[in-house]
Amino acid sequence: MHCATLLLAATLAQGETQCKQASEAKWDKLGKSVLAAYPNWGMCGHEVETAIENGVNVIVWFAMDLVKTGVVAKDLDLQCVARIAKKHKNVVHLMSIGGWNAPHPHPSRSGSAYWTEFKQWNKALIDKYDFQGFDGIDWDLEGNDSPNSPHNTFSIDTLAIMSEMTLSAREDGFIVFLTPPASYLDPFTKEYSRSVTHSPVFEWHQDFKYHGRNVYAYLIAVCGIDSFDAVSVQLYEGFSSAGYLLSHAEPGSEVAVLRKLVEAYTVQGLTVDFTGTDLGHRTFVIPPSKLLLGVANGWAQLPSPETKFTFIHPDVLHGVFLALPKDETPLGVMYWCIAEDGKVVNGETMVFSKNLSWVVG
Repeated sequence: MHCATLLLAATLAQGETQCKQASEAKWDKLGKSVLAAYPNWGMCGHEVETAIENGVNVIVWFAMDLVKTGVVAKDLDLQCVARIAKKHKNVVHLMSIGGWNAPHPHPSRSGSAYWTEFKQWNKALIDKYDFQGFDGIDWDLEGNDSPNSPHNTFSIDTLAIMSEMTLSAREDGFIVFLTPPASYLDPFTKEYSRSVTHSPVFEWHQDFKYHGRNVYAYLIAVCGIDSFDAVSVQLYEGFSSAGYLLSHAEPGSEVAVLRKLVEAYTVQGLTVDFTGTDLGHRTFVIPPSKLLLGVANGWAQLPSPETKFTFIHPDVLHGVFLALPKDETPLGVMYWCIAEDGKVVNGETMVFSKNLSWVVG
């Protein structure tokens, strides 16, 4: 069944069939600029409302698992979510699937079956709490702390489920975000692997074995870039390429360095050799109108050769947006997470919902 799913998805990606445009597609809620934020694992409360009031226009609620019995939202007060969503109807509300250490989808169901489960679950919430429901999903499947975990490899079944669920969601007019750690969608290597236990591509911290090799590029190749409303690249991944480049940059060159990183996605593009698949050799760009720069707020650290999770100052991000031609400006910024707003970095209190409000203002 999942082999057939892959063939279906490949056919769609080749343009032989196009997803139907739903008459009231939820993606129409997305503006031309996006400031997206994750609250935190299972978090819902006044902090989320404050972030919205400061300018966040996409909330990615965290998180959902796809298990043998169906779809399960973990430790999340859905009544609280409904109250906030009902109050802030113009804000996009997505449900994230996955997260670090989260299980990958159970292979007993297809992607279309999981999507049917999600719609039924969403409709039940709408009926129970009298709100508009979730506007779509966010793919954030990652790896696991345990080196021997099966979830450190994206199985063929997992990729088939993700592909088919994406296409089903799009056909029904729902929003789909793709949120890979940077090494899972990496313009600095042509390598492809379903394993996410590699060392960094750049020559630093080679003992860190939690990087991928373009596994999320597979989803773009199969589903087509237009199946995703946004590609939100986690530049704060542990010992990321962004961290390497910024930690080795000359003082004052951070804007130029980050601009080149953006252009690696949107201008030069990714070239991937999909070894072991029927996809062959593919080259594609992430359109600026779909790219979100994923950054970390006060829990991260300033760039240095020893920094694991790199903090990128909002002023540097703003400089990049100002330096780029208008038609090359990214869709916006995503940050993790609202719960960490208010922390001090280098003597500065960082509230990213305010510090990044220029994205949508």
